[in-house]
Amino acid sequence: QALLSSYRDLPCEEDRVGYGFNEMDGEFSGDYAIHYEGDAGLQQVGSQRSHFLFYRIESYEELTKRMEMTADLSLGFSAFSTDISARIYTNSFVSRFKQYIVVDLLIENAPRLIAGEKKFTSGARKKLGGKQKDFVEAYGTKYVIGKITGGRLYGIIDMEAYTEKDYRELSLDIESSMGTWGDFEGSFKQSISKFSEHCKLEIVLYKTGGTAGVPVTVEEFIGQVKGFPNEVKSNGWITHLLLSNYNGIEGYDFDSYRYMARLDLANELLQKLALKYLQLK
Repeated sequence: QALLSSYRDLPCEEDRVGYGFNEMDGEFSGDYAIHYEGDAGLQQVGSQRSHFLFYRIESYEELTKRMEMTADLSLGFSAFSTDISARIYTNSFVSRFKQYIVVDLLIENAPRLIAGEKKFTSGARKKLGGKQKDFVEAYGTKYVIGKITGGRLYGIIDMEAYTEKDYRELSLDIESSMGTWGDFEGSFKQSISKFSEHCKLEIVLYKTGGTAGVPVTVEEFIGQVKGFPNEVKSNGWITHLLLSNYNGIEGYDFDSYRYMARLDLANELLQKLALKYLQLK
């Protein structure tokens, strides 16, 4: 963690490892600044992390409110939440005996960084022979040393009981079983199966990262949730890039913070001179 804290975190869904990045204009270089051998040349630092939510709600309004609260977790969820809200809204007034079981699982894989000694590409090395300004214009103030991948699974079991009696019994049973759901086996699974003949079930599943697959039964749904972390480990989406200083690579002496501070000072002086010139006119 101490190592990772020295790198700047940049939200991005493009694989730009090895490229330069200019902090002044937010642009990547046109080609690689650092020699990069692809994923085979990366080393893992740390371990996978997860954020898990599992809850029951009874109204369309509460469902959309919950989705809005978690939409900022990215991974394309905003578009999905709009789509599913419209879909559920269409059926929300058909019956008052509805409830929803929601599973929201966010996975962040361990960061992976360029391993071993860092070396400039031939193109970047040529720029080093000129002015520092020329190198910065071509390859930026930092380079992308690594990336973080992850995935998100958002699933809804839409349950509609046929009678008020079934609805009340289902609500009580589901509520109590979710308190001891453990790894999705046992009480929760039994409760859903118990009432499958007394209610209408519809399963909606949204995934980024992992592999494709649409569940048609509760068992398949549970299996996809349990298997999602392993899927994302090998098939995650890029969510962030990690930026590092060039300083020290092949003896290169460059401090991006000092460089930008000097540039800001020069711009400030130019503005003052321009203002003074206008006042003298």
